[in-house]
Amino acid sequence: MILLVVARETRLVDVLSGYFTSQGGNAVHYRNPIKAMDNLEEIQPDAVAFFTQDFPRHWKPFVRYYRNLKSKETGLCVLFTGNLFTEDEAAKSQLLEVNGLIPYDQDDHLLSDSFQEISQRYGFLEDKRQYRRYAPRQYDNISFILNHPDTFTLVTGTILDISQDGVRFFPDSPDKTVDLKENRILQDCSLQIESEIFTFSARIFRNNKVLSLIYTDTPVNFKEALSAFISTAPDRAVSALN
Repeated sequence: MILLVVARETRLVDVLSGYFTSQGGNAVHYRNPIKAMDNLEEIQPDAVAFFTQDFPRHWKPFVRYYRNLKSKETGLCVLFTGNLFTEDEAAKSQLLEVNGLIPYDQDDHLLSDSFQEISQRYGFLEDKRQYRRYAPRQYDNISFILNHPDTFTLVTGTILDISQDGVRFFPDSPDKTVDLKENRILQDCSLQIESEIFTFSARIFRNNKVLSLIYTDTPVNFKEALSAFISTAPDRAVSALN
């Protein structure tokens, strides 16, 4: 699969290409929308990410041409929008069969998560994890802490999603973990689920500010407790409304 990114800066490429290439795809970046349009027929991208703020007058003819090549079901088209993108333009994007709109002014991990969600919704990128992922809500009593293996600093942050395979974790201070390399084993990880605290080791699968970790050694009742926590999420949602 080929992802075509149209934006002046490299941020979108950096944010999106990691996940896309991990699924067996390739990313192509164009800083000039006219050149990108000239090469659309040759490239035949399976997915397009277009930053409308950079090119407010070009996204509509670009999308129209792309839709001549691929339908909404066969070609993913996602617009990343800024403050120049009006409600009227949002309505036009629907008429042009854009698959999704994502506000650009967000943290990198939120941009990536939003793009992944739209991609999976339309069946372009499959979630290959064996177990269901759960994104904790504000009312969930769950937290994760790791101990940096070199500095012995406790690293706190936010759980983006968690499963019985592993956890994706966004540190409060990503600069403190930027030096941790892929495949490094973290011996001292702690997960609090309600009143229980579990300590285990985990392997770094990916580190692009967001740490993707795979458990390597967990306590006997860890996965059972985590499974029960995830499966009772609807009950906690109802309780939070009362």
